[in-house]
Amino acid sequence: MRIPLHLETAEEAKQRGCLDEWRESYRETVRCRLRMDQLIAESFDGMHLKVDLPEIICTEFGRDRVMLVLANTVRLREGDGRFHPSNCDWSEKVALLGDKPNAMFALNSHSAIVNGLIDDFRKYAEQTKEYRLVNIFQPDQDQQIGDLLFHGYSDVDPTAVKPERYRCVFRGYVYADCLEDVYIHFNEGFEGSYQGYSLSVGDLVELVNGSANETKGVYYVDTFGFVNLPDFDTSKCQEMKGLRTVMIQSGCPPVETRIQNGRERLQRAVSGQGEQAFFEITYPFDDNAAILGNEEAKLNHMAGTRRIEGSIYAGPLYILGDNGQGEFIDLTQEQVDKYLERFADPEYIPDEEVEADCGFTFITLE
Repeated sequence: MRIPLHLETAEEAKQRGCLDEWRESYRETVRCRLRMDQLIAESFDGMHLKVDLPEIICTEFGRDRVMLVLANTVRLREGDGRFHPSNCDWSEKVALLGDKPNAMFALNSHSAIVNGLIDDFRKYAEQTKEYRLVNIFQPDQDQQIGDLLFHGYSDVDPTAVKPERYRCVFRGYVYADCLEDVYIHFNEGFEGSYQGYSLSVGDLVELVNGSANETKGVYYVDTFGFVNLPDFDTSKCQEMKGLRTVMIQSGCPPVETRIQNGRERLQRAVSGQGEQAFFEITYPFDDNAAILGNEEAKLNHMAGTRRIEGSIYAGPLYILGDNGQGEFIDLTQEQVDKYLERFADPEYIPDEEVEADCGFTFITLE
């Protein structure tokens, strides 16, 4: 098992009672830097790296630690014109240890080679991203939460970080490789069913499924990086607001979640990115359940989601109950279980098949 990466200062780690773990993380990052320099020296043929170095080093140390070493190196060599501007901008977005470059983590290899390695690493990281099941929690604004909002972990009373004071604002899959990806995703743009404000310091991210890079668990969004909260029980948090639904995203298993009712909120839910969109309602099932989807999903080249009763559905889908009077209602527990089981397996639907299912049918009246 990989050694967890700590990005707080030694003093902050001491205050939290995890100084030994911090020291172990520090030594592992130094070892990662030394191993990268070794691999570069052994595999560079004067023009190219002869091995797939990003895959080798990420498999051994994890992408977050490799990303830290690369970004730290660029930041220490500020003004070095051999780094491409896009890689310099990328490095500025990566959280460093205590948010300061550290000479012990800096590669000794030539800047031009490191720049090429960063290009290869960024491509590798993008190509090997996975959908991660996440829950996002924010301080519950129905309560007094001034001591929690936008505070770094070292600035809050740990006993005040109670599950009962937080509300779930998103539950679903996100295309992300690491916690930093999740942060960027919800800080710069929203999934359609997201109910919160831009993800910020003081909020919580729960990784429901872990990966080779990060273990599952609850993480506090700190001023720099993330703090794991191993004893935080999210089952005691306030539930999302809105109607009980089963959400189905392209390439992902279904998820029980909630969406808020009302035309504008439903339009945002089916957009996939939080903007306004036209929605459509279909009734392909044998009960009172309906599918809420994006009317222009195929026209907007959204990925195919599921094949249902001879038709291809694209874009985000929500299965909701219908009371027979034109109003949405919660799904029952029986319906939730039924549709979670029916759509449990993601389907790969080629774009060509989605496009072929898009069109109009004219029916003439005689």
